[in-house]
Amino acid sequence: MPGSSIRGLPHAVSAWLAVALVVGACASSGGGATPPAGDAAIAADAARPGDALDPENVFYVATTGADWNAGDDPAYPFRTVAHAITRAAACAPAPCSIRIAEGVYTEVVMLAPGVDLEGGWAPGFVDRDVVVHAVVLTSEDVVSVHAEALDATTTLDGLTLRGANLELRTDGTSSTALRLRDSGEHLRLRNVRVEGGRGARGRDGEDGSLVACQALGGAGGGAFDCGGDNGGWGDAGGDPSMSGDPGTPGGSNCPSACPLVGGDGVSPGVAGGNGANGPGGASGVPGDDLDGAFAADGDTWVGDVGVAATRGGHGTGGSGGGPGGSKRFRACFGCGTLVGGRGGDGAPGGCGGDGGTSGGPGGASFGVVVIRSTLLIDDVGVVGGLGGAGGAGGDGHPGSPGGTDGSVGRQGAPSQQCGLITYHAGAGAPGGIGGHGGHGGGGAGGVGGPSIAVALVGGGVASFGEPGQIELTVGTAGPGGVGGTGAVDAPDGPAGLAADLVTY
Repeated sequence: MPGSSIRGLPHAVSAWLAVALVVGACASSGGGATPPAGDAAIAADAARPGDALDPENVFYVATTGADWNAGDDPAYPFRTVAHAITRAAACAPAPCSIRIAEGVYTEVVMLAPGVDLEGGWAPGFVDRDVVVHAVVLTSEDVVSVHAEALDATTTLDGLTLRGANLELRTDGTSSTALRLRDSGEHLRLRNVRVEGGRGARGRDGEDGSLVACQALGGAGGGAFDCGGDNGGWGDAGGDPSMSGDPGTPGGSNCPSACPLVGGDGVSPGVAGGNGANGPGGASGVPGDDLDGAFAADGDTWVGDVGVAATRGGHGTGGSGGGPGGSKRFRACFGCGTLVGGRGGDGAPGGCGGDGGTSGGPGGASFGVVVIRSTLLIDDVGVVGGLGGAGGAGGDGHPGSPGGTDGSVGRQGAPSQQCGLITYHAGAGAPGGIGGHGGHGGGGAGGVGGPSIAVALVGGGVASFGEPGQIELTVGTAGPGGVGGTGAVDAPDGPAGLAADLVTY
């Protein structure tokens, strides 16, 4: 949430985090000898008679340079800022400074203690104007400029630091222009503009699938001499089950004398009740933390995911059918009792569908993140970037239909002749049909990524001498993702927070 931690600002700010990474891009150059490998270039300069550096102990960088140049002569500049920093940090007894000619430098830059960067130089380094000869440091990585564990004063002067545009990524990664971490009060920005990049889109949620289950129907009831058992209850594969009553036995006729009619007093069994449909799953609930949070170590920003959708319940199998009634005629010519037909088994219930997963939060856009450090500011503008869009929620899967065949194991009315009469018992009744599985819930849309100009983390501070030396411009937060469909469609995710300064 917005907070207040900018020293000297009447308005509040947020904290920042820094991880140091240097990528020395290898640039092409027209002509010239094959570059020495590894540290051979440093050794070659050291072997030259006298001081290898000019009297000002300066290295030069230009878009027309090459990293195999000596770099200490305006006519033979380096190509990348990262390489120049590596060389400048090795200067003795103190680090060299770096002058950078106009242009856009797309590379990851890791600052080194005591190595100052000075932009705004014209090609050839004949004059300096930070507006006319703008120098932009940007990258295609999650952090463009890293400053970690600085233990000596380091100044960036006359530069534009720009976060990466990560709109083609779909992993919710954040974009940060400058991250300062565990560096005391050693980094100063002077005449610097910081521009937030664009956070990555959140990952889309996955659609649910059908859940495997065994929602069995109840067994049909069996008959015996002048009676029978009720059918069994259906179940829901471990979920709460609800079904109609099991079938009961039909009426039997069991006189002691030999009956004169073949089927009098006998009735078929009663059908089993149908199984109930499984309940639909609950939809996911979007996250409501619009600016996300940093992990305990302050290194990683994470967006809010919210509550996951749930699966649909399994349908209940149908109850078993009742058996038919029996016909006793054992007093007739030594014949026995004709028992009724067995009831049919209840049909199985359908399995529930799994819920869709929620869309991931969009990546944040940070201009500056200050982690457990104090950033010294002198005429600095920070412009918020674009937060990444939240991912779309996955769709819940429909449940499968319940079975409809309650005739499995069912027996019709049996008959038998004894003497001159054909006697009949009752037929077994069918089992009930199975209930359908419930539809899984839809996954919620992901929260849009926040756009925060300055973030202060773990007690980070942005400090400046006079009011008005920093200008913060609010960027645009990412939109929330679309919710998935389900038993009830899931809600869309909310847009992220857009703020000039947030303290985490």
